[in-house]
Amino acid sequence: MPCFAFARYPSDPNNVRRVVLAVSFLSAVGCTGVFARPPGVPLSLGDHGTGKLLTGTTLPPDGLGYSVPAAWRGRSALYTTGQIQLALTRSFANVDRLFPGSLAPLGDIARKGGGPAAGHGSHRSGRDVDIFFYALDAGGLPLPHFEAMLKFGATGKAVAWSPAFGRKPPKLPIPAATFDVPRTWALVRALLTDPAAQVQWIFIQRDLAGLVVNQAKKEGEQPDLVAQAEELLRQPGDSAPHDDHLHVRFYCDPGQRSLGCVDRGPQRWLKKYWKYLPERQGVTPPVDLIVVVDALVVSSAPN
Repeated sequence: MPCFAFARYPSDPNNVRRVVLAVSFLSAVGCTGVFARPPGVPLSLGDHGTGKLLTGTTLPPDGLGYSVPAAWRGRSALYTTGQIQLALTRSFANVDRLFPGSLAPLGDIARKGGGPAAGHGSHRSGRDVDIFFYALDAGGLPLPHFEAMLKFGATGKAVAWSPAFGRKPPKLPIPAATFDVPRTWALVRALLTDPAAQVQWIFIQRDLAGLVVNQAKKEGEQPDLVAQAEELLRQPGDSAPHDDHLHVRFYCDPGQRSLGCVDRGPQRWLKKYWKYLPERQGVTPPVDLIVVVDALVVSSAPN
């Protein structure tokens, strides 16, 4: 979409200020911002809590090594960027190769166009992904998906149901399930080492994170990979403990930072230089630009 795309925006006087601010932003970045991207290329715009997702690509609800549980299918929240889609599908397939027949229960990513997502404070720009935990039954065999997530205690035993947003817990007893540590480490390892997209954080309850890191050590993984896992597997301090799913947050693709994608929070693991980097990267688009872009996307969408 070229820079003159603003001409398509309706000339409502109430929107003049927004357009002026947005044009000022484009001028400041030399028209290398959002409208300079190649047509049709997905763009994660803004940050995880206030952003949008332009021309996002969507994952099918079923694929090699993953499946979206029924309670989450109707939410239409599987939109992301091409790089993240590639990293996810390869990682799920890698776990299936190591553990044939594995199905990772995939939850929300972002809705079409990004923006506010029901039940989430993030998931707005296509770079946040919910993956429910692999589980084993009392005999050590993989459990199928349920209509709700399972919460796991510090020792890895299932302790409660965790339903989809707006739904009630199942009227079923809690199964005698355990947190599947080997498969979880296989997935985390695949995500951390995939070259298509770089993981910023994997939010998970701290005791479960410890089980996963210990599994990596048990398998004799390289010390730098273990150190990366120890750093990035974190229990968040400003939300639920994530004892029912992995919340994977990806960095902006480096090529999209000049287009308006923003990483917030410490740059924890950008190779050996991570500790020297600023606390945020990317050209921050004004809120009004995001509003204008959203209107453009809506006005240009086919009927």
